[in-house]
Order: sequence, then C-alpha cells, then structure tokens
Amino acid sequence: MNTVDIKNNDISYLGSHASDNKHQGDSTIVDIKKGYTRVADELLEALCRMELSGREFRLVLTIIRKTYGFHKPKDYIALSQLADMSGIQKKHISTVIKKLVDSKILLREGQGPIKQYGINPVISEWKLVKLRTKKAPNLEQVSPKMGISTKI
Repeated sequence: MNTVDIKNNDISYLGSHASDNKHQGDSTIVDIKKGYTRVADELLEALCRMELSGREFRLVLTIIRKTYGFHKPKDYIALSQLADMSGIQKKHISTVIKKLVDSKILLREGQGPIKQYGINPVISEWKLVKLRTKKAPNLEQVSPKMGISTKI
C-alpha cells in the first residue's frame, strides 16, 4: 500500500491502483512513489514526546524535510525559505531558530545571511523540555474507613 486518501480528516489506505497525487474534490491523494523523507524512528519518537510550540515543531519538520528529504544531515537554507515552507512569518523565524539552537535540538553553522541547519542527532543533548514519560499508576489506595494504605 503506497497511498493515503485524506478526506475530512479521515485517513484510509488505498491500494496501489490509486491515481497519482491528484486532487479529487476535497481529497488529496498522497503517494510515496512521488517521494518521501527517511527519518530515524528514534528521532520521530523523541519529537513525539517533546513539548514544542507549534512554530517550533513546524520549523523542525521543515528542516527535516529540507535536509533528510534530500539525503543530507545539514544544508544551507535561507530564512525566507524556512518561512515560506513552514508558514511562520519571517519576523518570527530567527526567534524560533534561536530557541531550538539554544535547546540543542537544531544545529546552526556558518556566517552571513544563509546558514547551514540540521537536526542534532544526539537526542540526549536536547535541552528544551524534558521528554514526556508515562506516569506510573498509583498502586496504593487509602481506605476511607480505616485510613490505611493498601497496595493494589
């Protein structure tokens, strides 16, 4: 199965007989035969657990697309290109980049207006917010009548 049909927020997988990336009414058919971005599972799982703002997350995805999407660990990307692709106003891009660089999620190198950007692959260095973890269930209950704690 190579295609996904997105219609009214309903995603259903279609067989390989689906047409190539065509718009049908309010549907868009996406086909990996037209391209895809290869990303390590550990990176995606770490991003799923991060408490990033919407702008931060969109910028991270944009940089993943502009680097890993072209089989590069980092690349020169203009701020205007990041703004256009992420939908973030250009006046906010530098602030978001600074926060992600300070948090060591994003790597930035170079001088001048166009710098190299990439995702820091050393997830243990990321400092923005602690990764969300599952809370252990409370295994003790206090009996209201006796005021004693019992393990479940």
